[in-house]
Amino acid sequence: TKMFRFRSFRGVSPCFRRLYSQATSSDSVRLQILENSLKHVPLEGWTETALVAGSRDLGYLPVTSGMFENGAIDLVRYFINKCNTEMSEKLRQQSSEMRNMEILREGIKLRLEIQSQHQSNWHQAMALGAQPQNLPETLKTIAEMCDEIWHIAGDRSVDTNWYTKRGVLAGVYVSTELFMLLDKSANFSDTWKFLDRRLDDAITLGEFPDQAVRMVTSSALFAFRTVSEVLNRPSPFTSSDSTSSNSTSSSSTASSSQTPGQ
Repeated sequence: TKMFRFRSFRGVSPCFRRLYSQATSSDSVRLQILENSLKHVPLEGWTETALVAGSRDLGYLPVTSGMFENGAIDLVRYFINKCNTEMSEKLRQQSSEMRNMEILREGIKLRLEIQSQHQSNWHQAMALGAQPQNLPETLKTIAEMCDEIWHIAGDRSVDTNWYTKRGVLAGVYVSTELFMLLDKSANFSDTWKFLDRRLDDAITLGEFPDQAVRMVTSSALFAFRTVSEVLNRPSPFTSSDSTSSNSTSSSSTASSSQTPGQ
């Protein structure tokens, strides 16, 4: 059974809320360790060391952290799902007097504000999420979050606009999250100005689906590539064509170095 996968129970509970009452004893222990490990993140970072420290605090042997087969990314996913749940709860409480665009802005702003408690080392979490084996789940979580924000905003579209709206919002979120990593302004004021500009762009691009899709793709690629480069980690977007080209070039060079008749 996969852990920490939150689902949307519309009309019953907020985005990604766990049914804790149905958790097994083992799940309960995992959740306790994950929650306790978060307080070690400021010092230890998003690492297995934080999980070990969180286990030890609760009286469990360090080996208990081995129950997290995916390692530190399980801690990152737990925190992200926790942030998404809190964002959804707050946004639902505030959205009744808001227009659609205001809900979209507030949803992204709330989500990033909640996350900012670990802003000093969030680049580590993003780098873990951008690793090839983790990227599909990372993108899925972003998509689910954007779907929840749009649902709170009252969107009930069933045509291709459903994909375009969520895709554009995902692009806005990813680019704003990356901008926030480098923002040194008071209370992230520059980030919120950047968010406003991106949403203004999204309104314009909403009339041109092809451009919207390009914006989403370029924003996501830029964000994950930048984080990978900053941390000197391999990018998940290595071009197979480039690799193939380099391989072909190397083979050609080797062949030309051979003398005729060999």
